[in-house]
Amino acid sequence: MKFNTQLKLLTTSVILATSVNVMADTFEATVTVKNSFDITEDTPLDFGTIRANAVITGPSTDTANIVFDPETGVGTATDGTAATMGQLIVGTPGAFTVSGLAPYQALDIDTTQTAELKLVPHPTGGAFFNVDTFTFFVTSLVTPALYAASGDLIADATGNATFTVGATLTTSDVDTDGNSAQYQETAYVGDYEINISYP
Repeated sequence: MKFNTQLKLLTTSVILATSVNVMADTFEATVTVKNSFDITEDTPLDFGTIRANAVITGPSTDTANIVFDPETGVGTATDGTAATMGQLIVGTPGAFTVSGLAPYQALDIDTTQTAELKLVPHPTGGAFFNVDTFTFFVTSLVTPALYAASGDLIADATGNATFTVGATLTTSDVDTDGNSAQYQETAYVGDYEINISYP
Protein backbone atom coordinates (compact mmCIF):
# COMPACT_ATOMS: atom_id res chain seq x y z
CA MET A 1 0.00 0.00 0.00
CA LYS A 2 2.75 2.37 0.88
CA PHE A 3 4.63 1.39 -2.22
CA ASN A 4 1.66 2.24 -4.39
CA THR A 5 1.29 5.67 -2.80
CA GLN A 6 4.94 6.54 -3.39
CA LEU A 7 4.70 5.46 -7.01
CA LYS A 8 1.70 7.69 -7.56
CA LEU A 9 3.44 10.70 -6.10
CA LEU A 10 6.55 10.08 -8.16
CA THR A 11 4.50 9.91 -11.34
CA THR A 12 2.78 13.18 -10.51
CA SER A 13 6.13 14.81 -9.92
CA VAL A 14 7.42 13.76 -13.34
CA ILE A 15 4.33 15.07 -15.10
CA LEU A 16 4.62 18.42 -13.37
CA ALA A 17 8.30 18.75 -14.26
CA THR A 18 7.60 17.99 -17.91
CA SER A 19 4.81 20.55 -18.22
CA VAL A 20 7.01 23.27 -16.73
CA ASN A 21 9.67 22.71 -19.46
CA VAL A 22 7.34 23.16 -22.50
CA MET A 23 8.24 26.33 -24.42
CA ALA A 24 7.09 27.97 -27.68
CA ASP A 25 8.95 30.23 -30.05
CA THR A 26 8.69 31.51 -33.66
CA PHE A 27 11.13 30.56 -36.42
CA GLU A 28 11.50 31.68 -40.04
CA ALA A 29 11.07 29.34 -43.05
CA THR A 30 12.22 30.14 -46.61
CA VAL A 31 11.95 28.65 -50.10
CA THR A 32 13.77 29.60 -53.31
CA VAL A 33 12.10 29.20 -56.70
CA LYS A 34 14.23 28.18 -59.69
CA ASN A 35 12.13 27.15 -62.69
CA SER A 36 14.93 27.64 -65.21
CA PHE A 37 17.63 25.18 -66.23
CA ASP A 38 20.64 25.30 -68.54
CA ILE A 39 21.00 23.71 -71.99
CA THR A 40 24.51 23.26 -73.36
CA GLU A 41 25.44 22.13 -76.88
CA ASP A 42 28.24 19.61 -76.44
CA THR A 43 28.56 18.58 -80.12
CA PRO A 44 27.13 20.43 -83.16
CA LEU A 45 24.68 18.56 -85.40
CA ASP A 46 26.52 17.61 -88.63
CA PHE A 47 24.69 15.71 -91.36
CA GLY A 48 28.00 14.65 -92.85
CA THR A 49 28.82 14.69 -96.57
CA ILE A 50 26.08 13.80 -99.03
CA ARG A 51 25.29 13.77 -102.72
CA ALA A 52 22.09 15.60 -103.65
CA ASN A 53 20.19 16.53 -106.78
CA ALA A 54 16.96 18.52 -106.65
CA VAL A 55 14.29 18.93 -109.29
CA ILE A 56 14.64 22.47 -110.70
CA THR A 57 11.95 22.54 -113.41
CA GLY A 58 8.27 22.27 -112.72
CA PRO A 59 5.59 22.06 -111.84
CA SER A 60 6.91 19.48 -109.40
CA THR A 61 6.82 18.62 -105.70
CA ASP A 62 9.28 15.75 -106.12
CA THR A 63 11.85 15.45 -103.29
CA ALA A 64 14.39 13.04 -101.82
CA ASN A 65 15.38 12.71 -98.18
CA ILE A 66 17.85 11.21 -95.74
CA VAL A 67 16.80 10.16 -92.22
CA PHE A 68 19.73 10.64 -89.82
CA ASP A 69 19.89 8.31 -86.83
CA PRO A 70 20.20 10.33 -83.57
CA GLU A 71 22.44 7.70 -81.98
CA THR A 72 24.88 6.91 -84.80
CA GLY A 73 24.60 9.67 -87.43
CA VAL A 74 24.08 7.04 -90.13
CA GLY A 75 21.68 8.25 -92.83
CA THR A 76 19.04 6.21 -94.66
CA ALA A 77 18.25 7.73 -98.06
CA THR A 78 15.01 7.64 -100.03
CA ASP A 79 15.01 8.98 -103.60
CA GLY A 80 12.09 10.70 -105.24
CA THR A 81 11.10 10.22 -108.87
CA ALA A 82 13.91 12.48 -110.08
CA ALA A 83 15.34 14.01 -106.91
CA THR A 84 18.15 11.96 -105.35
CA MET A 85 20.23 11.91 -102.16
CA GLY A 86 22.83 9.64 -100.59
CA GLN A 87 25.21 9.74 -97.63
CA LEU A 88 28.91 9.66 -98.54
CA ILE A 89 30.43 10.33 -95.10
CA VAL A 90 28.57 9.55 -91.86
CA GLY A 91 27.51 12.62 -89.90
CA THR A 92 27.66 13.40 -86.19
CA PRO A 93 24.49 13.66 -84.06
CA GLY A 94 24.10 16.85 -82.08
CA ALA A 95 24.75 16.29 -78.37
CA PHE A 96 23.27 18.31 -75.50
CA THR A 97 23.33 18.48 -71.71
CA VAL A 98 20.49 19.89 -69.60
CA SER A 99 21.76 20.83 -66.13
CA GLY A 100 20.37 22.36 -62.94
CA LEU A 101 17.65 19.74 -62.53
CA ALA A 102 16.50 17.62 -59.63
CA PRO A 103 17.83 14.04 -59.70
CA TYR A 104 15.79 11.84 -62.05
CA GLN A 105 13.64 14.78 -63.20
CA ALA A 106 11.51 13.99 -66.25
CA LEU A 107 11.33 16.51 -69.13
CA ASP A 108 9.55 17.00 -72.45
CA ILE A 109 11.23 17.76 -75.80
CA ASP A 110 9.35 19.55 -78.58
CA THR A 111 9.72 17.33 -81.66
CA THR A 112 7.85 19.65 -84.07
CA GLN A 113 10.67 22.06 -84.91
CA THR A 114 11.74 22.73 -88.52
CA ALA A 115 14.76 24.40 -90.10
CA GLU A 116 16.38 25.22 -93.44
CA LEU A 117 20.00 24.71 -94.49
CA LYS A 118 21.10 27.24 -97.12
CA LEU A 119 24.13 28.84 -98.72
CA VAL A 120 25.46 32.04 -97.16
CA PRO A 121 24.51 34.21 -98.97
CA HIS A 122 21.80 32.13 -100.60
CA PRO A 123 21.07 32.79 -104.31
CA THR A 124 17.49 33.38 -105.45
CA GLY A 125 16.00 30.11 -106.67
CA GLY A 126 18.90 28.03 -105.35
CA ALA A 127 18.02 24.58 -104.06
CA PHE A 128 18.33 24.17 -100.28
CA PHE A 129 17.48 21.58 -97.61
CA ASN A 130 14.47 21.38 -95.33
CA VAL A 131 15.03 19.82 -91.91
CA ASP A 132 12.20 18.33 -89.86
CA THR A 133 11.08 15.21 -87.93
CA PHE A 134 13.73 15.70 -85.26
CA THR A 135 14.51 12.59 -83.22
CA PHE A 136 16.31 12.27 -79.88
CA PHE A 137 18.35 9.56 -78.16
CA VAL A 138 18.44 9.90 -74.36
CA THR A 139 21.90 9.00 -73.03
CA SER A 140 21.38 9.91 -69.35
CA LEU A 141 19.18 6.85 -68.80
CA VAL A 142 20.65 3.74 -67.17
CA THR A 143 19.78 2.06 -70.47
CA PRO A 144 19.98 4.75 -73.20
CA ALA A 145 16.91 4.81 -75.46
CA LEU A 146 15.01 6.83 -78.05
CA TYR A 147 12.78 9.64 -76.82
CA ALA A 148 9.31 8.34 -77.66
CA ALA A 149 6.80 10.15 -75.43
CA SER A 150 6.34 13.02 -72.99
CA GLY A 151 8.64 12.69 -69.99
CA ASP A 152 11.11 10.33 -71.69
CA LEU A 153 14.01 12.75 -71.20
CA ILE A 154 15.10 11.90 -67.66
CA ALA A 155 17.98 13.34 -65.64
CA ASP A 156 20.53 11.15 -63.91
CA ALA A 157 21.38 11.06 -60.19
CA THR A 158 23.42 14.30 -60.51
CA GLY A 159 20.53 16.28 -62.06
CA ASN A 160 21.90 16.27 -65.61
CA ALA A 161 19.94 15.05 -68.65
CA THR A 162 21.89 14.25 -71.81
CA PHE A 163 20.71 13.39 -75.31
CA THR A 164 21.73 13.32 -78.96
CA VAL A 165 19.79 14.64 -81.96
CA GLY A 166 19.02 13.45 -85.48
CA ALA A 167 16.51 14.62 -88.09
CA THR A 168 15.26 14.18 -91.65
CA LEU A 169 17.01 16.20 -94.38
CA THR A 170 14.88 16.77 -97.50
CA THR A 171 15.62 18.42 -100.83
CA SER A 172 13.65 21.57 -101.63
CA ASP A 173 11.15 21.43 -104.50
CA VAL A 174 9.95 23.63 -107.35
CA ASP A 175 6.33 24.27 -106.39
CA THR A 176 6.80 24.94 -102.66
CA ASP A 177 10.34 26.31 -102.49
CA GLY A 178 10.89 27.82 -105.95
CA ASN A 179 13.86 25.74 -107.08
CA SER A 180 15.49 26.98 -110.28
CA ALA A 181 19.18 26.22 -109.65
CA GLN A 182 20.92 23.00 -108.61
CA TYR A 183 22.94 22.38 -105.44
CA GLN A 184 26.51 23.67 -105.26
CA GLU A 185 29.37 21.58 -103.86
CA THR A 186 29.87 23.44 -100.59
CA ALA A 187 28.46 23.67 -97.06
CA TYR A 188 24.81 24.50 -96.39
CA VAL A 189 24.06 25.89 -92.93
CA GLY A 190 21.10 26.91 -90.78
CA ASP A 191 19.85 27.29 -87.23
CA TYR A 192 17.43 25.02 -85.38
CA GLU A 193 15.79 25.15 -81.97
CA ILE A 194 15.75 22.71 -79.07
CA ASN A 195 12.73 23.37 -76.84
CA ILE A 196 12.64 21.56 -73.50
CA SER A 197 10.04 21.93 -70.75
CA TYR A 198 8.75 20.35 -67.58
CA PRO A 199 5.85 17.92 -68.24
